[in-house]
Amino acid sequence: MRMKNYILVLFCLAMGMAFSCKSLTSAPTFPLDSPTQLRVSLDDYYASRPSAYLSEFLSASLNRETLFNTYFDDRADSAFFAPFLDSLHLKYSVEWEFVDHLVRFVQESFSYDDNNPGEVIKYPYQTFVSRTGICSDRSVLLGKLLVYAGYSVAFFAFEKAEHVALGLKVPQGYGSYNSPWIYIETTNIRPLGDIPHDSFGPDALTTPEIIPVHRNGNRAFTSVHFLINYYSEASRLYGDDYLFLDQQSRYLSKRIHDLRKVADSLQRNVQTLHSRYQAFQQDLAIHHQLMQQAGCQGVVSDDSTYAVCAERVEKYNALVEQSNALSLHIANETNMINLLVEEMNNLVETFNRRIIRKE
Repeated sequence: MRMKNYILVLFCLAMGMAFSCKSLTSAPTFPLDSPTQLRVSLDDYYASRPSAYLSEFLSASLNRETLFNTYFDDRADSAFFAPFLDSLHLKYSVEWEFVDHLVRFVQESFSYDDNNPGEVIKYPYQTFVSRTGICSDRSVLLGKLLVYAGYSVAFFAFEKAEHVALGLKVPQGYGSYNSPWIYIETTNIRPLGDIPHDSFGPDALTTPEIIPVHRNGNRAFTSVHFLINYYSEASRLYGDDYLFLDQQSRYLSKRIHDLRKVADSLQRNVQTLHSRYQAFQQDLAIHHQLMQQAGCQGVVSDDSTYAVCAERVEKYNALVEQSNALSLHIANETNMINLLVEEMNNLVETFNRRIIRKE
Protein backbone atom coordinates (compact mmCIF):
# COMPACT_ATOMS: atom_id res chain seq x y z
CA MET A 1 0.00 0.00 0.00
CA ARG A 2 1.39 3.35 -0.98
CA MET A 3 1.15 5.70 2.01
CA LYS A 4 3.14 8.39 3.74
CA ASN A 5 2.62 10.32 6.94
CA TYR A 6 1.11 13.70 6.20
CA ILE A 7 3.69 16.23 7.39
CA LEU A 8 2.92 19.93 7.60
CA VAL A 9 5.24 22.59 8.97
CA LEU A 10 3.09 25.49 10.09
CA PHE A 11 4.43 29.02 9.88
CA CYS A 12 5.35 31.28 12.80
CA LEU A 13 4.28 34.92 12.81
CA ALA A 14 6.82 37.08 14.64
CA MET A 15 5.03 40.34 15.37
CA GLY A 16 5.69 40.72 19.08
CA MET A 17 2.82 38.25 19.61
CA ALA A 18 4.62 34.94 18.99
CA PHE A 19 3.11 31.50 19.27
CA SER A 20 4.65 28.04 19.27
CA CYS A 21 5.21 26.37 15.91
CA LYS A 22 5.16 22.59 15.71
CA SER A 23 6.34 20.05 13.16
CA LEU A 24 3.23 18.15 12.21
CA THR A 25 3.26 14.86 11.24
CA SER A 26 -14.07 6.41 5.73
CA ALA A 27 -15.29 4.87 3.61
CA PRO A 28 -18.95 5.46 2.85
CA THR A 29 -20.88 3.13 5.12
CA PHE A 30 -24.34 1.76 4.61
CA PRO A 31 -26.59 -0.08 7.07
CA LEU A 32 -27.50 -3.69 6.48
CA ASP A 33 -31.23 -3.07 6.62
CA SER A 34 -32.36 -6.15 4.71
CA PRO A 35 -35.14 -8.10 6.43
CA THR A 36 -33.91 -10.58 9.01
CA GLN A 37 -35.75 -13.40 7.29
CA LEU A 38 -33.82 -12.73 4.06
CA ARG A 39 -30.52 -12.65 5.95
CA VAL A 40 -31.21 -15.96 7.67
CA SER A 41 -32.32 -17.53 4.41
CA LEU A 42 -29.16 -16.39 2.61
CA ASP A 43 -26.95 -17.48 5.50
CA ASP A 44 -28.34 -20.99 5.24
CA TYR A 45 -28.30 -21.00 1.44
CA TYR A 46 -24.66 -20.02 1.03
CA ALA A 47 -23.52 -22.18 3.93
CA SER A 48 -24.81 -25.14 1.95
CA ARG A 49 -23.20 -24.08 -1.34
CA PRO A 50 -19.82 -25.55 -2.31
CA SER A 51 -16.94 -23.08 -2.12
CA ALA A 52 -14.39 -22.57 -4.85
CA TYR A 53 -10.76 -23.05 -3.96
CA LEU A 54 -7.94 -20.80 -5.03
CA SER A 55 -5.52 -23.69 -4.85
CA GLU A 56 -7.57 -25.27 -7.64
CA PHE A 57 -7.91 -21.90 -9.41
CA LEU A 58 -4.15 -21.67 -9.58
CA SER A 59 -3.94 -25.17 -10.96
CA ALA A 60 -3.94 -25.78 -14.69
CA SER A 61 -6.37 -28.66 -14.17
CA LEU A 62 -9.34 -26.39 -13.48
CA ASN A 63 -11.13 -24.09 -15.87
CA ARG A 64 -10.68 -20.70 -14.23
CA GLU A 65 -13.40 -19.12 -16.30
CA THR A 66 -15.95 -21.67 -15.09
CA LEU A 67 -14.91 -21.19 -11.48
CA PHE A 68 -15.30 -17.43 -11.42
CA ASN A 69 -18.54 -17.46 -13.36
CA THR A 70 -20.10 -19.67 -10.68
CA TYR A 71 -20.45 -16.54 -8.55
CA PHE A 72 -22.24 -14.63 -11.29
CA ASP A 73 -24.56 -17.41 -12.40
CA ASP A 74 -25.97 -17.38 -8.87
CA ARG A 75 -28.49 -14.53 -8.35
CA ALA A 76 -29.94 -15.53 -4.97
CA ASP A 77 -28.38 -12.40 -3.43
CA SER A 78 -29.94 -9.88 -5.85
CA ALA A 79 -32.77 -8.84 -3.49
CA PHE A 80 -30.27 -8.42 -0.67
CA PHE A 81 -27.99 -6.07 -2.61
CA ALA A 82 -30.78 -4.06 -4.30
CA PRO A 83 -31.45 -1.65 -1.35
CA PHE A 84 -27.71 -1.05 -0.93
CA LEU A 85 -27.24 -0.14 -4.60
CA ASP A 86 -30.42 1.94 -4.66
CA SER A 87 -29.26 3.99 -1.66
CA LEU A 88 -25.89 4.56 -3.31
CA HIS A 89 -27.56 5.66 -6.56
CA LEU A 90 -29.74 8.12 -4.65
CA LYS A 91 -26.75 9.57 -2.83
CA TYR A 92 -24.50 9.73 -5.90
CA SER A 93 -26.62 10.27 -9.00
CA VAL A 94 -23.65 11.26 -11.19
CA GLU A 95 -22.19 8.13 -12.77
CA TRP A 96 -18.50 8.69 -12.08
CA GLU A 97 -19.22 9.57 -8.44
CA PHE A 98 -21.35 6.44 -8.04
CA VAL A 99 -18.61 4.18 -9.43
CA ASP A 100 -15.91 5.95 -7.41
CA HIS A 101 -17.80 5.54 -4.14
CA LEU A 102 -18.79 1.95 -4.84
CA VAL A 103 -15.16 1.03 -5.55
CA ARG A 104 -13.92 2.84 -2.46
CA PHE A 105 -16.63 1.20 -0.34
CA VAL A 106 -15.13 -2.20 -1.15
CA GLN A 107 -11.57 -0.91 -0.80
CA GLU A 108 -12.14 0.76 2.57
CA SER A 109 -14.88 -1.15 4.39
CA PHE A 110 -13.39 -4.63 4.46
CA SER A 111 -10.47 -5.93 6.44
CA TYR A 112 -8.12 -8.54 5.05
CA ASP A 113 -9.19 -12.05 6.04
CA ASP A 114 -6.16 -13.35 7.92
CA ASN A 115 -8.01 -16.59 8.68
CA ASN A 116 -8.08 -17.50 4.99
CA PRO A 117 -4.64 -18.76 3.93
CA GLY A 118 -5.51 -18.05 0.31
CA GLU A 119 -7.65 -21.04 -0.47
CA VAL A 120 -11.41 -20.44 -0.27
CA ILE A 121 -13.26 -17.85 -2.37
CA LYS A 122 -16.34 -16.67 -0.47
CA TYR A 123 -19.64 -15.80 -2.06
CA PRO A 124 -20.29 -12.03 -2.38
CA TYR A 125 -23.04 -12.12 0.24
CA GLN A 126 -20.69 -13.81 2.74
CA THR A 127 -17.93 -11.27 2.11
CA PHE A 128 -20.34 -8.35 2.44
CA VAL A 129 -21.82 -9.57 5.74
CA SER A 130 -18.52 -10.63 7.31
CA ARG A 131 -16.75 -7.42 6.19
CA THR A 132 -13.60 -9.46 5.55
CA GLY A 133 -12.06 -10.94 2.45
CA ILE A 134 -8.91 -11.65 0.48
CA CYS A 135 -8.30 -10.25 -3.01
CA SER A 136 -10.49 -12.80 -4.77
CA ASP A 137 -13.39 -12.34 -2.30
CA ARG A 138 -13.42 -8.59 -2.62
CA SER A 139 -12.96 -8.59 -6.39
CA VAL A 140 -15.86 -11.01 -6.81
CA LEU A 141 -18.02 -8.88 -4.49
CA LEU A 142 -17.26 -5.63 -6.34
CA GLY A 143 -17.75 -7.39 -9.67
CA LYS A 144 -21.15 -8.68 -8.58
CA LEU A 145 -22.24 -5.23 -7.36
CA LEU A 146 -21.13 -3.58 -10.60
CA VAL A 147 -22.94 -6.21 -12.68
CA TYR A 148 -26.11 -5.64 -10.67
CA ALA A 149 -25.62 -1.92 -11.40
CA GLY A 150 -25.56 -2.77 -15.11
CA TYR A 151 -21.81 -2.67 -15.82
CA SER A 152 -19.67 -5.14 -17.72
CA VAL A 153 -16.73 -6.59 -15.78
CA ALA A 154 -13.93 -9.12 -16.12
CA PHE A 155 -11.11 -10.39 -13.90
CA PHE A 156 -7.36 -9.97 -14.09
CA ALA A 157 -5.69 -13.12 -12.76
CA PHE A 158 -1.96 -13.15 -12.02
CA GLU A 159 -0.72 -16.69 -11.43
CA LYS A 160 2.82 -15.67 -10.49
CA ALA A 161 1.59 -13.22 -7.85
CA GLU A 162 -1.35 -15.41 -6.81
CA HIS A 163 -3.43 -12.27 -7.10
CA VAL A 164 -6.85 -11.40 -8.53
CA ALA A 165 -8.14 -7.94 -9.44
CA LEU A 166 -11.28 -6.67 -11.14
CA GLY A 167 -11.60 -5.05 -14.54
CA LEU A 168 -14.40 -2.61 -15.41
CA LYS A 169 -15.27 -2.00 -19.06
CA VAL A 170 -14.32 1.52 -20.22
CA PRO A 171 -14.10 3.41 -23.54
CA GLN A 172 -11.13 2.77 -25.80
CA GLY A 173 -7.89 4.26 -24.53
CA TYR A 174 -8.66 3.91 -20.83
CA GLY A 175 -8.24 0.15 -20.43
CA SER A 176 -5.33 -1.57 -18.69
CA TYR A 177 -3.02 -4.09 -20.37
CA ASN A 178 -4.30 -2.99 -23.82
CA SER A 179 -7.71 -4.39 -22.92
CA PRO A 180 -11.24 -2.90 -22.74
CA TRP A 181 -11.07 -3.18 -18.93
CA ILE A 182 -9.57 -0.76 -16.43
CA TYR A 183 -7.72 -2.34 -13.50
CA ILE A 184 -9.34 -2.01 -10.05
CA GLU A 185 -7.42 -3.04 -6.94
CA THR A 186 -9.82 -4.12 -4.18
CA THR A 187 -7.50 -4.94 -1.26
CA ASN A 188 -6.37 -1.38 -0.57
CA ILE A 189 -7.21 2.16 -1.60
CA ARG A 190 -5.98 2.98 -5.09
CA PRO A 191 -7.39 4.98 -7.99
CA LEU A 192 -8.90 3.09 -10.91
CA GLY A 193 -6.13 2.05 -13.27
CA ASP A 194 -3.38 2.17 -10.62
CA ILE A 195 -1.65 -1.22 -10.64
CA PRO A 196 0.20 -2.10 -7.37
CA HIS A 197 3.55 -3.12 -8.86
CA ASP A 198 5.15 -1.83 -5.64
CA SER A 199 3.39 -4.55 -3.62
CA PHE A 200 4.61 -7.49 -5.69
CA GLY A 201 7.70 -8.59 -7.57
CA PRO A 202 8.85 -6.57 -10.60
CA ASP A 203 7.21 -8.89 -13.15
CA ALA A 204 4.43 -10.37 -11.03
CA LEU A 205 1.65 -8.17 -12.45
CA THR A 206 2.79 -7.80 -16.03
CA THR A 207 0.91 -10.51 -17.94
CA PRO A 208 -2.55 -11.20 -16.54
CA GLU A 209 -5.02 -13.74 -17.73
CA ILE A 210 -8.26 -11.89 -18.47
CA ILE A 211 -11.27 -13.91 -17.35
CA PRO A 212 -14.61 -12.81 -18.84
CA VAL A 213 -17.91 -12.90 -16.98
CA HIS A 214 -20.69 -14.56 -18.96
CA ARG A 215 -23.80 -13.40 -17.12
CA ASN A 216 -22.67 -9.80 -17.26
CA GLY A 217 -23.90 -6.26 -17.42
CA ASN A 218 -23.83 -4.49 -20.77
CA ARG A 219 -22.71 -0.98 -19.82
CA ALA A 220 -19.27 0.55 -20.04
CA PHE A 221 -18.11 3.15 -17.54
CA THR A 222 -18.39 5.94 -20.11
CA SER A 223 -17.69 8.85 -17.75
CA VAL A 224 -14.33 7.46 -16.63
CA HIS A 225 -12.62 10.58 -18.03
CA PHE A 226 -14.41 12.72 -15.42
CA LEU A 227 -13.04 10.51 -12.67
CA ILE A 228 -9.53 10.70 -14.16
CA ASN A 229 -9.85 14.50 -14.25
CA TYR A 230 -10.94 14.44 -10.62
CA TYR A 231 -7.86 12.39 -9.74
CA SER A 232 -5.63 14.94 -11.49
CA GLU A 233 -7.21 17.96 -9.80
CA ALA A 234 -7.28 16.34 -6.34
CA SER A 235 -3.61 15.38 -6.64
CA ARG A 236 -2.73 18.92 -7.72
CA LEU A 237 -4.56 20.47 -4.77
CA TYR A 238 -3.87 18.00 -2.00
CA GLY A 239 -0.84 15.97 -3.10
CA ASP A 240 -0.36 12.57 -4.74
CA ASP A 241 -1.02 10.64 -1.53
CA TYR A 242 -4.55 12.08 -1.26
CA LEU A 243 -5.93 9.44 -3.66
CA PHE A 244 -4.60 6.67 -1.41
CA LEU A 245 -6.40 7.95 1.71
CA ASP A 246 -9.63 6.69 3.20
CA GLN A 247 -12.71 8.91 3.27
CA GLN A 248 -12.16 10.37 6.74
CA SER A 249 -8.47 11.04 6.10
CA ARG A 250 -9.40 12.79 2.84
CA TYR A 251 -11.78 15.04 4.76
CA LEU A 252 -9.06 15.88 7.28
CA SER A 253 -6.54 16.55 4.49
CA LYS A 254 -8.92 18.90 2.69
CA ARG A 255 -9.83 20.69 5.93
CA ILE A 256 -6.15 21.19 6.77
CA HIS A 257 -5.51 22.46 3.25
CA ASP A 258 -8.42 24.93 3.39
CA LEU A 259 -7.47 26.23 6.83
CA ARG A 260 -3.90 26.71 5.74
CA LYS A 261 -5.01 28.76 2.72
CA VAL A 262 -7.03 31.05 5.00
CA ALA A 263 -4.17 31.34 7.49
CA ASP A 264 -1.69 32.12 4.70
CA SER A 265 -4.01 34.82 3.35
CA LEU A 266 -4.39 36.34 6.83
CA GLN A 267 -0.64 36.25 7.34
CA ARG A 268 -0.03 38.11 4.09
CA ASN A 269 -2.61 40.68 5.15
CA VAL A 270 -0.96 41.12 8.55
CA GLN A 271 2.41 41.60 6.89
CA THR A 272 0.91 44.37 4.74
CA LEU A 273 -0.72 45.95 7.82
CA HIS A 274 2.56 45.75 9.69
CA SER A 275 4.32 47.64 6.90
CA ARG A 276 1.67 50.36 7.16
CA TYR A 277 2.13 50.41 10.95
CA GLN A 278 5.88 50.92 10.54
CA ALA A 279 5.18 53.79 8.13
CA PHE A 280 2.92 55.40 10.75
CA GLN A 281 5.69 55.08 13.34
CA GLN A 282 8.11 56.84 10.99
CA ASP A 283 5.59 59.65 10.36
CA LEU A 284 5.05 60.02 14.11
CA ALA A 285 8.81 60.33 14.68
CA ILE A 286 9.04 63.01 11.96
CA HIS A 287 6.07 64.97 13.38
CA HIS A 288 7.48 64.73 16.89
CA GLN A 289 10.80 66.10 15.64
CA LEU A 290 9.03 68.96 13.82
CA MET A 291 7.15 69.87 17.00
CA GLN A 292 10.39 70.00 18.94
CA GLN A 293 12.02 72.17 16.26
CA ALA A 294 9.03 74.55 16.37
CA GLY A 295 9.35 74.92 20.15
CA CYS A 296 6.11 73.21 20.99
CA GLN A 297 7.26 71.92 24.39
CA GLY A 298 5.68 73.27 27.55
CA VAL A 299 3.73 76.56 27.57
CA VAL A 300 3.66 78.44 24.24
CA SER A 301 2.84 82.14 24.62
CA ASP A 302 3.62 83.39 21.15
CA ASP A 303 0.48 83.43 18.99
CA SER A 304 2.18 82.46 15.73
CA THR A 305 4.10 79.61 17.40
CA TYR A 306 0.91 78.48 19.12
CA ALA A 307 -0.91 78.28 15.77
CA VAL A 308 1.88 76.20 14.22
CA CYS A 309 2.09 73.93 17.25
CA ALA A 310 -1.66 73.46 17.43
CA GLU A 311 -1.74 72.31 13.80
CA ARG A 312 1.18 69.94 14.27
CA VAL A 313 -0.17 68.48 17.51
CA GLU A 314 -3.52 67.87 15.81
CA LYS A 315 -1.81 65.98 12.97
CA TYR A 316 0.34 64.09 15.46
CA ASN A 317 -2.69 63.03 17.54
CA ALA A 318 -4.54 61.92 14.37
CA LEU A 319 -1.57 59.77 13.40
CA VAL A 320 -1.45 58.26 16.89
CA GLU A 321 -5.15 57.42 16.69
CA GLN A 322 -4.74 55.77 13.29
CA SER A 323 -1.64 53.91 14.47
CA ASN A 324 -3.45 52.57 17.55
CA ALA A 325 -6.42 51.42 15.44
CA LEU A 326 -4.06 49.67 13.04
CA SER A 327 -2.23 48.02 15.94
CA LEU A 328 -5.56 46.67 17.26
CA HIS A 329 -6.42 45.36 13.78
CA ILE A 330 -3.08 43.57 13.58
CA ALA A 331 -3.65 42.03 17.02
CA ASN A 332 -7.10 40.75 16.00
CA GLU A 333 -5.81 39.28 12.73
CA THR A 334 -2.88 37.64 14.52
CA ASN A 335 -5.21 36.15 17.11
CA MET A 336 -7.30 34.67 14.28
CA ILE A 337 -4.16 33.13 12.76
CA ASN A 338 -3.24 31.62 16.12
CA LEU A 339 -6.69 30.02 16.41
CA LEU A 340 -6.45 28.61 12.87
CA VAL A 341 -2.99 27.20 13.54
CA GLU A 342 -4.21 25.59 16.75
CA GLU A 343 -7.07 23.92 14.85
CA MET A 344 -4.67 22.79 12.09
CA ASN A 345 -2.29 21.30 14.66
CA ASN A 346 -5.15 19.30 16.18
CA LEU A 347 -6.34 18.10 12.76
CA VAL A 348 -2.85 17.09 11.67
CA GLU A 349 -2.34 15.13 14.89
CA THR A 350 -5.63 13.33 14.27
CA PHE A 351 -4.65 12.70 10.66
CA ASN A 352 -1.27 11.25 11.58
CA ARG A 353 -2.77 8.97 14.22
CA ARG A 354 -5.07 7.54 11.55
CA ILE A 355 -2.22 6.99 9.10
CA ILE A 356 0.06 5.37 11.67
CA ARG A 357 -2.78 3.08 12.81
CA LYS A 358 -3.45 1.97 9.21
CA GLU A 359 0.22 1.37 8.46
